[in-house]
Amino acid sequence: MILASTSPRRIELVRRLGVSVTVVSPTAEECACGSPTEVAEENARRKACSVPPNGEIVLGADTVVGLDGAILGKPIDDAAAVEMLRRLRGRTHDVVTGVCLTDGVHSVTAHAHTRVTVANLTDEEICAYVSAGLSRGKAGAYGIQDEQLRGKVTADGDYDNVVGLPVGLVAVLLKEHFYGDNGNCR
Repeated sequence: MILASTSPRRIELVRRLGVSVTVVSPTAEECACGSPTEVAEENARRKACSVPPNGEIVLGADTVVGLDGAILGKPIDDAAAVEMLRRLRGRTHDVVTGVCLTDGVHSVTAHAHTRVTVANLTDEEICAYVSAGLSRGKAGAYGIQDEQLRGKVTADGDYDNVVGLPVGLVAVLLKEHFYGDNGNCR
């Protein structure tokens, strides 16, 4: 399999599938227009299709944080990260990860949706988290897996989805669309 992502979190998660993985940086331009589900699926498709399959299956993924109809992407700087976390504190929001698998001939796109609640973090907790550099490169400016947020961010649904890749969904899509029950490629 080829993973069209250089995210350390996605690399770690895709290895759980027990397949040999090659990591390639996608060249796709991301879109930001539409609902969180539409954006996540379209960006996953763009990423997967930007990498030549070379006889393998390519996996693209995109995680989007949605709050009150707005998409909270990756913060551009620490001030933006602080603002995002202030908006999220004490509230429940949506995390959607779109995934696309393609072998260059057949493609399948789907998504996972998780409701996430952030505790009522203090400004001091937010600033310490952001100052540690932990919000960089993360949709919504946080990582549910980060030790500093343990017990302060809870997922109602697929935890791996919030980290960045719904492994269970990817496994189902691989089995249903690319491999039969006996593990042979279709």
